[in-house]
Amino acid sequence: MASKILILYASAGHGHEKAAKAMEAECHKAGVSEVGLVDMLKMTSGCFGDGYRAVYFFMIRQIPWLWGFLYAVTDWGWAYFFIRPLRRVNNQFFAKNLETFVESEAPDVVIATHFLATEVVSNLKKTGRVKCRLITVVTDYMPHSFWITGQTDSYAVATQLTKEAMVRRGVPEEKISITGIPIEPKFSSGLTRDQASRSLGLDPSAFTVLVTSGGAGVGIAGALVDRLSILEPPMQQLVVCGTNGTLLNQLRGKYAGRPWLHFYGFVDNIHELMAASDLIVGKGGGLTITESLCVGKPMVLFGAVPGQETRNVDQVVACGAAKRARSLNEVVEQVTAFRKDTRLYREASEAIEKIRCLNSAEKILRLALN
Repeated sequence: MASKILILYASAGHGHEKAAKAMEAECHKAGVSEVGLVDMLKMTSGCFGDGYRAVYFFMIRQIPWLWGFLYAVTDWGWAYFFIRPLRRVNNQFFAKNLETFVESEAPDVVIATHFLATEVVSNLKKTGRVKCRLITVVTDYMPHSFWITGQTDSYAVATQLTKEAMVRRGVPEEKISITGIPIEPKFSSGLTRDQASRSLGLDPSAFTVLVTSGGAGVGIAGALVDRLSILEPPMQQLVVCGTNGTLLNQLRGKYAGRPWLHFYGFVDNIHELMAASDLIVGKGGGLTITESLCVGKPMVLFGAVPGQETRNVDQVVACGAAKRARSLNEVVEQVTAFRKDTRLYREASEAIEKIRCLNSAEKILRLALN
């Protein structure tokens, strides 16, 4: 067994960090003697790390169309041909401290859950400064060119469709393993709907919808609650507002006295909320989709950020595990359809069984230690 594993992630978006922490927990469980977990943005020079985070969150909240445009343009083959050397110069300048750190740590294996780490470590391997295995964990359901480097030893991907997309981009098939995206083991605990409902003080007999909007509370959760709350008969709603305290207080004040509506801030028991639900309404983040698949719940996906999230939605809709909604009206229609049509619900549940991967962190660690 490798004696030293270094896990690198970026604190831009919650998914990369959650996947990295799931891998850290699995390494400790497996008895890896030395495990390091590092937010590489904290090791970049000057204001690069803070600026990277700030620009990312500003764009997806305020000008998502521009983020989607840039995401698509940088993924065009001819464009990336010119972008690749510029990216290397940028990373060489701003990630010098990270390069020095990885070289001094001399890990046996690097597990990267963000493409910046993949590019930096790949270059260190290419120049002979480190001799580690590099495992790239692709935390989206459709890869971007930024994820692909010549020195990655193994790619861990979500589904067969993800693997096929990697092969089309020139990655050797033998380098790609379908492991699923790593998430915390509590999502695979087998908690039943009744157990979760009673633990949360919910009505286990009521059709229950979980409304999520991402860790930062980005989205249309408030407007959606307004629309769903007027349906008859009333359905039980669990609404997670994340760190958006303003939204949380508004909804609690507006719907006080309605026992079938439950509002939460940032939670650490989302697995219980998912287990207690019949249907999940969310955006399209790779980790949220993976968590929903793991607990076996169909999804209605709406408001995905253009770019990686819309691609994630494309994949799970194509697999039949979710429905896409392009407006609030369509969300209400899809939720109503799932509530009334047992055949539709059964077909989505069967599709989930075909594509979900349990124990992904364990599979990726075995891949890393092979």
